[in-house]
Amino acid sequence: MDSFERGMAARDRIDNRKRENENRKALETIETDTKKVFDAEVAAGKQEEKNYDQFWKQYALPRRKQELLRQGDVAGAKQLEEWGNSDAALRGGRLFSSAMLKAQTGDPAGALGDVIKAGQVQGYIDHGYELVGQDQLVDKDGNLLGFQLTVKDAKGKELKQDIAINDIPRMISTFANPDAAWQSQIAKKAEDAKQEQELKTYRAKKKIDSEEKGAGDGEDAYRKAHEARMKNDLDFAGLSQAEQDKVVRQDLDAATSYARSRNGGGSAQAPAAPKRVLVDKNTGKAVSVPAPNPAAAPAPSPAAKQPVGVDGVQRAPLPDANPSHGLAPSPASAPAPRPRAPSRQEVIAEAADHVVKGGNPELVGQRLMQAGIPQNEWPDQLKQAMVKRQQQPGFGLGQ
Repeated sequence: MDSFERGMAARDRIDNRKRENENRKALETIETDTKKVFDAEVAAGKQEEKNYDQFWKQYALPRRKQELLRQGDVAGAKQLEEWGNSDAALRGGRLFSSAMLKAQTGDPAGALGDVIKAGQVQGYIDHGYELVGQDQLVDKDGNLLGFQLTVKDAKGKELKQDIAINDIPRMISTFANPDAAWQSQIAKKAEDAKQEQELKTYRAKKKIDSEEKGAGDGEDAYRKAHEARMKNDLDFAGLSQAEQDKVVRQDLDAATSYARSRNGGGSAQAPAAPKRVLVDKNTGKAVSVPAPNPAAAPAPSPAAKQPVGVDGVQRAPLPDANPSHGLAPSPASAPAPRPRAPSRQEVIAEAADHVVKGGNPELVGQRLMQAGIPQNEWPDQLKQAMVKRQQQPGFGLGQ
């Protein structure tokens, strides 16, 4: 925005404030004129003090409506007309006139009683304060000096206010007349609209916070699933970024589906492990491991966990299995003997053999470290392969 546009915007704000002040003064002038005309007619004997509510409806109400229409506030003009003809406005106006008459004819207690009744009319005065009681204030000779009013605010807290007997007519005229009642309705509508907007803003913020938290949780779950693959799947590091993303998302979908079935009380099984594809190091071709038949193979006992080699492939205990190819053993008619975990020396020897056959030395080293074998015990073949690997240009994991 350049200086010219900023200047125009400032001028518009000044004009708007000036227009709002003029509009407000025009409405205030109507009420001032109404009171002057009414007082003049009372002085001339054409009106009585108790009839102010009817005079206001006939004189001030149509003038206020016309002024609001001139200002372009069509909705406000309609609301004013509806309120001026409502039961609340008529009952409150009559109580106001009665209170004024009693205050001017020597019955201040009765006047305050009518003001209390007017404040209890739903839809007449709504400024958040309610006059709930009055106690006389007298001097030592028993002469009435005024009243101590008990007022309750919007939060239910009681306040005490002393008022002199001569100030009661002015107080009633100021706070209980029909125009003051209508202004209290306008203020309440504005406050209700403000609170409604604040509530909408609060709900929108809570929704955004919840969505942002959900997004953060999703990112954390993705990161953990990716780390789990890198740690436990030797082939994962060699995939492209797009292929890794696809595998991780499949893992997350499977975990979410399983969690939903568990939360729903179903008997769904845990998600199946992803299918592993092994590579024959002699031929360079992929070899798929066929899924076992659960009905044919007896369930292994907890102690019968198969040992895992440095290439991450479970080792079968049968003598005709070929570990270098990662092929499944031939089915045997007799129960298979319980497998034993490979010894430390066997793991080191297998690591050397795996490197000689072209295995990734970094991944083999990771397996040895996970098995608790320090670098000073690694086979020479692995150490030499690691040195050559580091000397190659573009060295990195999964090369």
